[in-house]
Amino acid sequence: MINKILTGLTVDAFKGITPAVILAQIRRIGVEFAEVTVKVFAEPEKVMHSAGGMKLGLHLPIISENGFDFSCVEHQREIDEIIDNINKYQRPLNLQYVLSHPTEAHLFETKCRISGDFLFENLKKIQAPVILENTFENAHFNFDTFLVKAEEKLGNHLTGICFDGPHAYISRGDLFPMLEKHFNKIRLVHLSDCTREKDLHIPFMGEGDLPIEKILHFLKDHAYSGIINLELRPKSLTDLKPIFNSYLLILKHLDRRKYFPMRLKQFFLLPLVHLRFR
Repeated sequence: MINKILTGLTVDAFKGITPAVILAQIRRIGVEFAEVTVKVFAEPEKVMHSAGGMKLGLHLPIISENGFDFSCVEHQREIDEIIDNINKYQRPLNLQYVLSHPTEAHLFETKCRISGDFLFENLKKIQAPVILENTFENAHFNFDTFLVKAEEKLGNHLTGICFDGPHAYISRGDLFPMLEKHFNKIRLVHLSDCTREKDLHIPFMGEGDLPIEKILHFLKDHAYSGIINLELRPKSLTDLKPIFNSYLLILKHLDRRKYFPMRLKQFFLLPLVHLRFR
């Protein structure tokens, strides 16, 4: 599916600014990939125009943010609508994958009736490549055990996994055994800074202590070929420069050919993007 490293950013609505507007601006800077949410289906034509050929990934709803996921039986209507949109717009939106969490009922209270088989049946209806992400683990949930069942149930519908660095770091402390164990199945890596206690979704070199340099060295040493998405959530426009610096950090370690041109674009274009978002 992917034969080179793509570095991207999570794009969602921000302080009244739509995903389409944000996509247009980050494409202008030179970002080649973005992970979006189902909000793009509110205005798919505008998103297509703004993305202008960018490759996109789609993150499915999760209980903690959307109140449901694809395992919630009572949400069949919303789930079917999302699946219809995915299958309709997969090619026009250049969707490289659809990303699902395992159900997170072990982490968050929900009034929904949860069914793992319902999750798998819904994922099998999706005509785009499906990727599963390691979520937070506890005494009631182990991702490795879940993955064995998912591979059995989904078969060829499952393209691979997303290794979420913060989720593994918070759940296991030493994330590298998990990274090494599943390396050949990894098609996508989620990165952002965090602490051992909290998933902060912030740029690097700030409050967090994720061992980002060691992770990037591991990926380079193992010749990782796939997507790296920075799952960063800006709190204000002042976060734009730290976000872009985090993007540059990935390029510096893993894609030097793009690093220096992007540094120049940061100098000339980032102030214009800042003005556009004001």
